[in-house]
Amino acid sequence: MKVQIKTIPGRETASKIHEWTDQNTHKPLGKSKVGNAKDEYCLFPSKRLGGNLNTGKMLDIIENPEFGKSKEELGKDWEYLSDKKEITRQEYLEFKHGKPRNFYTNKKGVTGQPADAKTYMQKLKLPLSDGTTILDTTNQDDEIRYYAFFDHTLIATSLDQYRKHLKPKATHYISSQDEDIEIRLRGAKLKNKAIAKLESDDFIDDNKLLVLKALAWNNKQLTLRGKDMYDIINEKLHSVYGESVDSIESPVNKFLKMYDLLGDPAGRTELSARAMLQDLLDTRIISNVKETYTWVSKGLILGHRKEGEGSVLEFLLNPDKALEYEQLENELKARIV
Repeated sequence: MKVQIKTIPGRETASKIHEWTDQNTHKPLGKSKVGNAKDEYCLFPSKRLGGNLNTGKMLDIIENPEFGKSKEELGKDWEYLSDKKEITRQEYLEFKHGKPRNFYTNKKGVTGQPADAKTYMQKLKLPLSDGTTILDTTNQDDEIRYYAFFDHTLIATSLDQYRKHLKPKATHYISSQDEDIEIRLRGAKLKNKAIAKLESDDFIDDNKLLVLKALAWNNKQLTLRGKDMYDIINEKLHSVYGESVDSIESPVNKFLKMYDLLGDPAGRTELSARAMLQDLLDTRIISNVKETYTWVSKGLILGHRKEGEGSVLEFLLNPDKALEYEQLENELKARIV
């Protein structure tokens, strides 16, 4: 069996490598590393297992394929398999691979333990490339990697598991053909929905400008022509393909989230505040240093994050800060003039 382990699409990197595109097609490269660099994972200890290694599906109880076979056929040390209907996958693979019993033990290591004293599982590594890594389970080491890393903190068992925040720290996921097809179809529907909204007569230029600024897609321009705004949004929506379209952080989902704010007065107020915030940042009336937003002329900290509790956006939307909001508006108008 060939198992594909893929990089989480759209996963952001501090170095912005995830934003790199092909210089000819302008399609995203889906990279998170430079060159042939790889993530290399080992097995982690588990509190649930008393500090022993979490070897995933190696610890599962399975039906014993060797049940009922003659003890002579099974050989020394493995005669007991003849009488057990269920065994652990670890036991079965030790027998299948011709290893001694407990060769694949999940026993925890000891600090300062010399390399030659470490067990197979303590030394086991899973190198993962950008894009797709293929495990061939006809190879003993790859078969062990597949089962041992199946429950790993950094590897989701599906892309959906990651997107439902069941494996929030995952950098890769185990791919299945059916899921890939489903995700691509879902992404295509999302993109078509976004394009339909972009081309709707109801999406007037004033609203396009609000959405552009709220998404910081305006390239620090405070005013834009209608056609230019359409072209910028259209290019963003067509800049993602395949699994990346369905990502929470994809331009398609970001656009739809901002567009939907136009649907009611409260949403429109939020959208206007987001757009104004971007103008204030572009004109340097507000500075952002390591997620600390400061009103420069007053030296006043407005928030320690962009949105959420204690954020600059919360400050701008606070009715009790209406006077400060008006002062910021006036300072922005003076700056534009």
